[in-house]
Amino acid sequence: MTNTQDFEDFVFEQALENAVSFKGKANPKALIGKCMPKFPEMKQQMGEFMPRLNAVVEQVNSMSLEEQTEKLLSLKPDFLEKKKEKKEPNKTDGLPKLKNTENGVVVRFPPAPSGHLHLGHLFGIVANYELKKKFGGKFILRFEDTNPENIDIKNYEKVIEDVNWITDNGVDEIFYQSDRMELYYKYLRTLFEIDQCYVDQTDPETFKALTDAKEQSTYAKMGREEQSKLFEQFMKGEIEGVIRARADLQNKNPALRTFPLARVNKNAHARAGTKYSVWPNYNFACAIDDSLMGLTHVVRGKDLEIGEERQKMIHKSLGLESPEYYHYGRLKFEDVELSKSKLTELIESGKYSGWDDPRVPSILAYKKRGYKAEAFRKLIMALGISKRDSRITSEEYHKQLDFFNKQILEKEATRFFFVHNPKKVHIKNIGAVDFDEIILPKHPEDKSFGNRVFGVQADYIIDSLDFNNFEVGDHFRLMHFANFKVISKTDDLLGVEFISKDYSKDFGAKRNIHFLPVGATEEASLVMQDNSKIKGLTEELGNLKVDEAIQFERFGFVRFDREDNEVRVFHYTHQ
Repeated sequence: MTNTQDFEDFVFEQALENAVSFKGKANPKALIGKCMPKFPEMKQQMGEFMPRLNAVVEQVNSMSLEEQTEKLLSLKPDFLEKKKEKKEPNKTDGLPKLKNTENGVVVRFPPAPSGHLHLGHLFGIVANYELKKKFGGKFILRFEDTNPENIDIKNYEKVIEDVNWITDNGVDEIFYQSDRMELYYKYLRTLFEIDQCYVDQTDPETFKALTDAKEQSTYAKMGREEQSKLFEQFMKGEIEGVIRARADLQNKNPALRTFPLARVNKNAHARAGTKYSVWPNYNFACAIDDSLMGLTHVVRGKDLEIGEERQKMIHKSLGLESPEYYHYGRLKFEDVELSKSKLTELIESGKYSGWDDPRVPSILAYKKRGYKAEAFRKLIMALGISKRDSRITSEEYHKQLDFFNKQILEKEATRFFFVHNPKKVHIKNIGAVDFDEIILPKHPEDKSFGNRVFGVQADYIIDSLDFNNFEVGDHFRLMHFANFKVISKTDDLLGVEFISKDYSKDFGAKRNIHFLPVGATEEASLVMQDNSKIKGLTEELGNLKVDEAIQFERFGFVRFDREDNEVRVFHYTHQ
């Protein structure tokens, strides 16, 4: 079910906007269109959603216009500024409004090469890619791999595969920070030469106490000659310590009084080996690259917001251009494990079979199940890239994801029949059937898909779930075939009588069910969402391509994965 608090928070903000725009009175009807893209299940559950929406609107309308405006500006400080603008060429549904996009954008997604990406990475990928699509420009994939530890060379290709899939091969350039070490060294030396950094060997606990007290360490007060010796030793990896930025010790924020720029790490790197022992810290490497790569906008999570100030300080010291920054709120899952270390532990322990296990929230697993990249992009845009944190459950997330994915699959998936736990049906008066072929459409709406053809015969199989629900005397219909009446039933056989060919509501069919002709079937194996496997029979499927999406009618959408000993293996997507 939808998280009640998330829905009401969203309605509250939208109602405030509507009320402030229309003299203090929000119109509930005007909010429905705002809510449906974010909560698509609302369309089928209006009776549940509307009372909650109306209650929130009533609460907002009970406030004075002054109170409404004050509250709205606390949530959206730029609302009145946006309202004054007559034209909004940069407005994009779901995307943040950015300045200076007239000449296009250069944006980036900067992962560490720590293995396959997961649901938590999607906001960063999609936000930046969609901005590039909207305004034109360049989307950069940049590996932030300046921590030599825990990097497997295979992880780079895994990340490239995931990002290219989500962006429909929209990556324009790929950079590796581990290839840019000499560049970082050059700028470290520049900072040292202009006395904007120094080598420090103070133990962390003492250093924190000094910083909190707004006092310099012994190393920060050293003479130039002594510091120069330390710097050369540090750059050769001969001593331990860190290089720290010189900053204003009176800054109200302790994190900006100084911060590390580089440290010594002598572990072998997956790409660079043992060539380097001094590695740049995140903010230093990021500041250099964002400027030199021509980034126009940095769009990232607000957990990195303090980095903006640090990176601007580095830019100012070096005379480099700063990009525009936008920090969005986090989407927090209430019941999905996204810690890579914990997921790796579960995989290595054997609880999960690998990163493509359907229970793992990795992009690889969703791709293997048959989800489409476009569905993820639509979902992220519907959720919106904003500065507010939000919470969501797995059920809520997948309800919306499945909604968008189904819109895509319904258009492209060929229809077939699949029977799990087959039971036999025998038509006792088969001679009464006066036609030879059963024509079944491959798609219910698009005739260009063509038809499948079953032969008319006495014996068919149906699913045990349908079989178990029939009693003698029941009327039912075999889809696209004919209407029948049950005249006998044993544990394994349903004896039926042909009644008529054409569908009619007046016939009173208990069910309209799928079926397969005996002797014209194939074996199939399905990997389900919980990684269990089920077997069954399908009609003759002809040539299927790997990754092709099809629908087993009345069962769900599946993706064709492979053929194993003449048995086709599919992965279940959703209904």
